[in-house]
Amino acid sequence: MKNRLIKISLYKKNNKNGLTYVIEKQIPFKIKRVFFKYKFKESGNHINKITNMALICVSGKISVFIKNKKNKKKYILDRPDKLLFIHKKEWRKIVSLKKNTIVVYFCSEKYLKNEYIYD
Repeated sequence: MKNRLIKISLYKKNNKNGLTYVIEKQIPFKIKRVFFKYKFKESGNHINKITNMALICVSGKISVFIKNKKNKKKYILDRPDKLLFIHKKEWRKIVSLKKNTIVVYFCSEKYLKNEYIYD
């Protein structure tokens, strides 16, 4: 994955219901699990051994800290048209910056309890 943070293309319908985001073709792995988090202050603080992830903040605002062998970086997600990739074997911490924040996670693997490495 060349770009870690990408802007999602918009798909407009001819109605008054707003915009629909189409992400299926923009995620470079088969999605095997989807989940969301809300009403949280902090999440993550771990590494996934085998799971790649993409996430979207559909409401609110988050900061995402990612650390790997080469560098560490902070990303801000504050719009539902931003898609952030987190690669396997990268440490991450996700912090909610606004009340009622909702984050959707798309994962390359089903949930496996023993694939997590915590601090």
